[in-house]
Amino acid sequence: MIFDRAPCGSFHFRQSRDRCNLIHINIRVGAFSVNHFDIFLACDPFFDTTLFIGHNGNVTMKWEKCSTELSDILASAMVNYPAQRRVMFGCPAYFVNGNMAAGVHGSGIFIRLSDPDRKLFLKTFDESTLFEPVTGRVMKEYVAVPAGVYDTPAQFHIWLNKAIKYAAALPPKIGKPPTAKKEK
Repeated sequence: MIFDRAPCGSFHFRQSRDRCNLIHINIRVGAFSVNHFDIFLACDPFFDTTLFIGHNGNVTMKWEKCSTELSDILASAMVNYPAQRRVMFGCPAYFVNGNMAAGVHGSGIFIRLSDPDRKLFLKTFDESTLFEPVTGRVMKEYVAVPAGVYDTPAQFHIWLNKAIKYAAALPPKIGKPPTAKKEK
């Protein structure tokens, strides 16, 4: 559905194939002034509703805090693995040789798998999806872990072990040394 030709600009509404709603508003004031707003209302099965509001190209979004319960589940599962814990966007993530292997984002757990393992995971668990931290931004090597998997410790460890092995097999990432702060 597209609404157009408003007296002071245009208003477009469409629903994408992944059932996310996009509203684009152009407001023209005078001959040279153009302001626009993009509002995305995303209904994602893995995360709660996310709201994006942009003004003149600057996009902001409402970020969901990570679940402390899921953080604890992942932390207890990672005890026996040689992974480094880091905090990304307020949520725990686990790295092997500088490569992210698993983490918590919002109300879900994600893991990084090799291509064959990822295909098997998505085929085995109907409710599983590729990990999409922001609607429309799929992280292709990562899958969102369904609750049925992490609620079954033996099954979760099988897939977590595959994620750790895959991250360990990737070329190590060497971090940049910290830069010295300049004195004023």
